[in-house]
Order: sequence, then structure tokens, then C-alpha cells
Amino acid sequence: MKKNRSFGLLIFILSLIVMTLACGLAGGSEPTQIPAAVEPTLAPVEPTAVPTEPPAEPTEAVPTEVPTAEPTAEVAQPDVAPSANVIAVDMVNGFRDSFGSLHVIGLVTNYTDRSADNVEVEIEILDASENSLLVETTSVSLYKLAPGETSPFSYYVFDELPDADHYVVTVVGQSAADFERATVDTAGVVFVVDDDGDLHITGNLINNTDTPIEISTLAAATFDENGDIYTADSNSVVIRHLDPGEDGPFRVTMTGPEGGSANISEYQIYMDAVFTDPTESFDLSFSESHHNYIDAYDSFHLVGEITNNYAENLTISLVGGIYDADGNVIDAATTDIPTFSIAPGVTMPYDFQYWGPLNYKTGT
Repeated sequence: MKKNRSFGLLIFILSLIVMTLACGLAGGSEPTQIPAAVEPTLAPVEPTAVPTEPPAEPTEAVPTEVPTAEPTAEVAQPDVAPSANVIAVDMVNGFRDSFGSLHVIGLVTNYTDRSADNVEVEIEILDASENSLLVETTSVSLYKLAPGETSPFSYYVFDELPDADHYVVTVVGQSAADFERATVDTAGVVFVVDDDGDLHITGNLINNTDTPIEISTLAAATFDENGDIYTADSNSVVIRHLDPGEDGPFRVTMTGPEGGSANISEYQIYMDAVFTDPTESFDLSFSESHHNYIDAYDSFHLVGEITNNYAENLTISLVGGIYDADGNVIDAATTDIPTFSIAPGVTMPYDFQYWGPLNYKTGT
């Protein structure tokens, strides 16, 4: 059992998500091309483009078969591309994880000339005789979609459904929206498959604009060598607010398929970020040093203290990132202080323990 790890080349950075008891912070970005990953290196997927000329007619739903182990079977695609006036399902796939649970995933693109939010898809799972086994509705990962933007969706099927054979996914809900999309840059992106077969994409988000940005959701998807979607999920850890020039870490963890991830060749990051008004700054300070250790269950802990130097009670959430000497993000985690709020002048401890690769990838 590992009892200690060397962090001589690691840089620890904390980012704050702070709320007074009377107000809170939210979050929002368009699909952003990611830099090359560190290990293994995967080529980024080009964001889905809006067709230059609308084809004949839209496709209402995308059927596909449920793979028995890993999603390498050919996925049925629409017979024709969607018209320029719909929000459409572009791609659907599914897999069973190491516990035998079914995951249905896919991509949805806004092919209209207007922004939308709260996009919902209906997922119907059928057996080989076309009997409907389950119908559920879920939201796509990004709450807001500007014209031409794409969002993944991911649905975990709680029912066992041993007779599941194929499924049909249809866009069934949306609302008109009005927002100003912000661009967030990424750096230090790393792709890792852990010892359990789950996938982690970590990196740093940077606000290179002169306006504050709120990040509502960050999602990711992986693709096989044929360009078919392989896994997808939304953020496990993300910094929600970035002032001009600020940066903060993120992590997206995706459940891996039972058959492994050897077929993955590409990945893509998707963001829902918008410009926002400046927020009040809060006077908080961290302890000068931090302590890390490995517990009896082989989990990594990073602990320290934070002091509220502000004049009011604050409710505080923390986002932490572990960086290597080149600025690549090895892992990211989030934590809260032990109490609901921290009074002026009070110092409280914190403990980051719910990591990704640091806890589940040997040698990280």
C-alpha cells in the first residue's frame, strides 16, 4: 500500500468559489478546441460545423443498437442531415460498464439561427421485437446552445433491462434564450484512463478577455477511430467564475465501457460560458503551507486552513488543482469547509480527498 508520494515537481493552486449568505455565483462557453493531451496524446475533434446549405428534411430521431460489451458496433446515423431550422440529434451510442449498467450517450446540435436553452431529449429503449422497455427524458449537458453549437448528453439507465436491444433518441424540449457567449481558453489538458477503466480529462480554464466570465457547465466526449461517440459526461470539478486574467482547474470523469478504451482516438471539450458583471471581492487567506498524505484506503488528501478576513459570514466552496512543472493539470477536486458558513475572523480547516487520477490511477 502506498503511504506517501513525492510532489517535488507539483504546484498546488486553490481557487475560491465564495458566496455570502445573501447571494450566490452561477456559471457559462462555446465548444473550445483543446490543446494536445499529455499522455496518451489524442487528436482533438473539430467542433461540429453548421451546414452551409440546408438538406432536404430533418431527421426526428436516431436509432441505434445496444452493444453488449464495448461500443464498437456501427451506430445508425440519420439518413439525411438535419435542416438548418432544427435542434437535432447528430449521434447516438451506448455501452455497458463493468457493472453491466447501460449508458446512453450522444450529441445534439443547434442548427437554427437562434439561441436556445433547456434542451431536452427523450430516450426510448426497445427490445429486439420493438417492444418499448423504457422511456425517459433528460437534458443535454450544456444548458445554453448558441446557433451552431453542439452539446453531448449522457443518461445512466438505473433499470437492468437485460433484453435491451436498441434505442431511439429525439429532441422533445427547448426554450428560446438570449445571452452573450464568452470564449474561455484551455491549457495543460491531460487525458488519463485509470485502473478501473474510467476516463478523466483535466485541464486549466483561462479568462483572456477583459470581462468577468461565468461557467455554467463543462462537458467532454471521446470518439473512436471512426468518429463515433464513445463516452460522454459533464464536469466533476470546475471553477465557476473567472475575472479577467484569472484561471482555474477542471476535471471531467467519464465511466468507461466494460470492453475497455483501446478504441478511443479523439476527445472534445464543450463549454457553456457567458459574460457577466463584476462581483464583489472577499478577503480570505490560506495557510502558508499544506499537508498531504495517503490514508488507509489509498486515497490522497490535501489539507490546509482558510481564514475569513471579511466583515460578514461567508459560505465557501474550494476548487483545488495539482499541476506538474510544465503547467499540466494532473488532477482537480472540490471541497467545502466543515460548517455551513465561516464567521469573520474565524479560521477553518479543509480537506481535499475526492480526486480522480490521484486516487484511481497507479503512478499518478
